Amino acid sequence: MSPHVIKLRSQNNNAFEHAEALGRSRAKRQEHRKFLVEGVPTIRQAVALGWKIDALYYAGDIELSSFARKVLDRSTARRHFELPTRLFDSLHRSRKQEKPSELIALIEMPPEDLSRIPVKEDSVVLVFDRPSDHGNLGTIIRTCEAFGAAGLIITGHAVDLYDPQTVRASMNSLFTLPVVRLPSHREVRKWANGIRQRYPSFRLVGTSAHGSHDIRQQEFKRPVALVLGNETHGLSMNYAKVCDAMVRIPMQGSVSSLNVASAAAILLYEIERQRPSGDT
Repeated sequence: MSPHVIKLRSQNNNAFEHAEALGRSRAKRQEHRKFLVEGVPTIRQAVALGWKIDALYYAGDIELSSFARKVLDRSTARRHFELPTRLFDSLHRSRKQEKPSELIALIEMPPEDLSRIPVKEDSVVLVFDRPSDHGNLGTIIRTCEAFGAAGLIITGHAVDLYDPQTVRASMNSLFTLPVVRLPSHREVRKWANGIRQRYPSFRLVGTSAHGSHDIRQQEFKRPVALVLGNETHGLSMNYAKVCDAMVRIPMQGSVSSLNVASAAAILLYEIERQRPSGDT
């Protein structure tokens, strides 16, 4: 069935106001379980990976590239919204110096279901508690995909996974890596206990500058969930209590901590290095 094309000429209508609200409001995104995504390559990636596109927005008074036109021609979205350039540009949440995208998509959020993360006997899962920076969260999503993590779990009060800044920082990896949001460590503990029924060697390993083990001394050849704490406050006492081990990254000089995204890359690299399939 072909999409229903709707021409919007004014911002004073429900369809435009709805899209604009989803772009700026976390509460609205969560209420409707939908979010906006900018960029033809990013939208193509989401479509290829089976994410459900509810609607596409584009400027009708300019000539679109062949890439953008192909996305529209092959679209399975229910609706296409054609806008004047002045209205279309106002929907963008990109940085001011960036060139606006040709397309914006309204995409449905997947369920917050841990079954989306496929845990096997050699899996690595990252748990990020209370991330407070969109850039760090997006970078960690990219890093998880780069090192073959099975998925990412976000817990506690955190920046919005579906904020345009996070989506942009993930560089399309948000659509490839299963990411699930949970209220607290309690749900992670319950999930971990369930995983141990299948894989008794599964471990929760926390990270802290005060960890008792150097990461090079910790054995990472078994299935593991690596737990990272908040950028400012570090790992909570609740997580420290449920973790099977606490590790630290060795550092020299006066440095006492690293950016959390940098730490995640180092930790995931060490896990990869220890495993037979690693290239190093």
